[in-house]
Formats: sequence, C-alpha cells, structure tokens
Amino acid sequence: MSPITRLVTAMLVFASSTAFIQASSLPAPVVVSTSSAPQAFLVNKEAIPPMTPEEEHAAAKHFFEKRGVGSIVKSCRMDNSIAITFDDGPFVFTSDLLDTLDRENVKVTFFVNGQNVGNIYSYSGIVKRAYRSGHQIASHTWGHVDLATVSLYDLSSQMNRLDNYLKRILGVRPVFMRPPYGSLNWQSQNWLVNQGYTIVAWNIDTNDWRHPNDIDMSLDAYRRALGGSGARDHGFIALEHDTLGTTAYKLAPAVIKYAKNQGFKVVTVGTCLGQSPSQWYRS
Repeated sequence: MSPITRLVTAMLVFASSTAFIQASSLPAPVVVSTSSAPQAFLVNKEAIPPMTPEEEHAAAKHFFEKRGVGSIVKSCRMDNSIAITFDDGPFVFTSDLLDTLDRENVKVTFFVNGQNVGNIYSYSGIVKRAYRSGHQIASHTWGHVDLATVSLYDLSSQMNRLDNYLKRILGVRPVFMRPPYGSLNWQSQNWLVNQGYTIVAWNIDTNDWRHPNDIDMSLDAYRRALGGSGARDHGFIALEHDTLGTTAYKLAPAVIKYAKNQGFKVVTVGTCLGQSPSQWYRS
C-alpha cells in the first residue's frame, strides 16, 4: 500500500473514530446501515498497516482543517495590536498589576485557574475587580492539568468547575480558554470546540517563568517580534504569568511602555480578534 493510500485510508478511520466522540452527546443511539454503501468506501481496519507518528499527525491535521474543527488562535487579526495575556493567576501580585494597568489605561486578558499557585476562593475579589475594570477573564482550567493526558470526563470536570465558579462571582462563563502548557490532543481539542470554546495560544513567549529574575531576556522576545520590519502589519498575542513578582512589577510595565513606543495598541484577545465584550462570555 502506497504512503498516499495509507494516509487517505487512515483519515477515513480517524474520521469514523472521531465521529463516536461527536455522536456521544446525541439523545438516542443512531444506527447507520452500510449495506448499500459502495464497497470502495468500506474500510477493513485489519488490513491497514500501522501508521507512523508522522502519518497519524498528518491524517488528524487534515481531518480537523477540512472540517474547520479544532482551530487555535495564535495571533491577533487586528494589525498593529498586541494582546498581553497572563496565565496561572490569580495570585498575590495580581492586585498590584491591576493598579499598573489602570495607570497605563490598557486592558489585558487573564487566563485564570481555580487552584494553582493561588486559590481562586482567596482571590475572588481580585478576579471581580479585573472583570469590572474591563479586562478579559478566560479559562485556564480549574487545576492546571495537561489536557492531552486526561479523559473526557476529567476534561469536562476541569472546565465546568471553573466555569461554574466564575458564573457565581461574575455572572458569566468565559468563552475563551487556554490549555495549560499549550497541550491538547485531538480528542480534547475536538471536545473544547464542540462545547463552543475559543482556544487561544500565543506567538510571543516571554518564558518569564524560566528566568524570573532577568526581565531583559523576556523583553528580548518582544523586541524580536515588535521591532522587526513590517511588524506593525501584524498582531501579536504574548504570554506572561502574573504569579511572578518580577513580571507583575517590572516586566509588565516595561512591556507596555515598549509596545506603546513601537506604535502598538495594547488590547484584550477578544478585542484583537474584532469581538465586543459580549462575545467573550456566555450565561
């Protein structure tokens, strides 16, 4: 069997297995008769040679791209904009970071956890303050788990537990989410999209957690992205962590100043995608 034939056949098998996930939410079993199907489309799974990892990746990627399922936002659609995002909070430094954002008159996006470095119960007032100030509140799961390693039941639990608590304190549930570690598999990615989440990654990674006492290394990521020729013809999503004191007190103010000096507008992820605040949440 040629590599092309194997890839096409693998895509048919992948599609059939993925259909099980999508059909699992139907109210009653659906029986499909294949007795009248052309024999050319009936796949004998036993006859398929094992796929290489590269072929499996290509089959899954092709399946999701063709169906428009599983797309991940990695950059802003609005040129000359940058969405600065903060993961893993809320924490003790978040309140002072909000003071800085107020002084600079900019809005950012917080991808919050329920239980991580801090506990959202202890910092619920800070989350409410950020929301009421016009910053975007988004999900980073309840317990910062790797979504490529958990069952659909655990994935649902992680998302719903945080959504329900945010609904309790804010009155809304977030539409936007970021998977911890940027990690997903096909199953978790498909589930999130089918549940209506907008999955957000980044195209500027400060790696502030790797060198928390050296903000210049984090600033280099911004200089490379925003300082290049034609940079203002693009939009950027940057990753930082408000659980780090040096990020909250030094890096964030320096980044905002640098972005403004380069002529960029600092906005939320939702804004840089052309959405109004009402589209960032659901009831």
